[in-house]
Amino acid sequence: METNVTLKIEVELLREARVPESVLQALDIELRYKTSFWHALILQAAESSGASILYSEDLATGQRCRTIRVINPLIASLGS
Repeated sequence: METNVTLKIEVELLREARVPESVLQALDIELRYKTSFWHALILQAAESSGASILYSEDLATGQRCRTIRVINPLIASLGS
């Protein structure tokens, strides 16, 4: 829990330092969905571009992050 508080404080400090909004949104995704910052940045970019599906072999198939659904194109379909 202490880590979450620290991250929230860091995000507020970054906001004051005029860090781009996309980076702040990625930090929020990282915190909420417990993913790496780099995966969070990819998810944020997909969402901001209007995508609803992200094809990735690194993230879990079926995982949802806000409006994005992750699909691993290298494994069998989930029936959808």
